[in-house]
Amino acid sequence: MGKASKRMRRQNNRKQAEQQKRDAAEMEREMTQLFAAGKYESVLEKLAELIAAKDVKPEYLYAGACSYYELGDLERATQWVSNTLTYAPNHVDARILLARICMAQKREEDARSILEFLTEHDAADLTDAQRAAIRDIGGETIADAGEEGALKQDEKEEDTEEDTLALLQRLKKKDPAFEEEPAEPAEQQKIRDVLAQSVPLTEKVRILNAFAGASYMTGDASAALAFLKAALGIDESDAATIRNLAMAVAAQGDEEKALQIAAKLPMTDFVLLQAIQMAAKSRA
Repeated sequence: MGKASKRMRRQNNRKQAEQQKRDAAEMEREMTQLFAAGKYESVLEKLAELIAAKDVKPEYLYAGACSYYELGDLERATQWVSNTLTYAPNHVDARILLARICMAQKREEDARSILEFLTEHDAADLTDAQRAAIRDIGGETIADAGEEGALKQDEKEEDTEEDTLALLQRLKKKDPAFEEEPAEPAEQQKIRDVLAQSVPLTEKVRILNAFAGASYMTGDASAALAFLKAALGIDESDAATIRNLAMAVAAQGDEEKALQIAAKLPMTDFVLLQAIQMAAKSRA
């Protein structure tokens, strides 16, 4: 009786799993159609259903980011770009969308940094549509630089020490091996500059989060954390800062601490919790 019961339970579990796959595939198909039709609010509703079913894929997170962007909610669009990059760090279209968001927020320097990073590191893999998008956002100079980089990729010689140092400086990465003497991290001066600005506190929080995002995108986790902690020092209840800090900590592999930070949000964010788990696992 016991063996028969276990066998029946396994069969039921298998049937349920198969049905869940079919349901998820149907929801994915519907979401793709909704997105193609420009029904962005419906896309977000369908995305919530997918996440509830634990069907979390980068292409659908990206569709959510695009939908928020098209609906004019730049803050949530930025958050969903971050979610997308957590699952797919090399998602070029998500990075291009982030550059568009930066331009919409009058953060031209941040947008240019993102596009230059793409054309320097992903030039050979950019599609014609992606190059056209980069040209649309950043102008001919950046796009042309990317095309030249693609043509020269196969002939590229090893970087000299001087080239490497220049690249590290552009990406804001610190390598003690190249430093002759200890120096104050560059982000500390930027933090002081922001705090000294004669702008509303909410704007200071926004600027610090923008700097944190740029650092996060280039792999400088320590700088991202410094900017976010400074933002929390201004407003410890700011939801966007808390979300970003949780993701930055998760990206370092500390899932427990990231979840503790996420718990400070006024409302539970299931997408953030899922993203934290995935980010921590990728570091394990």
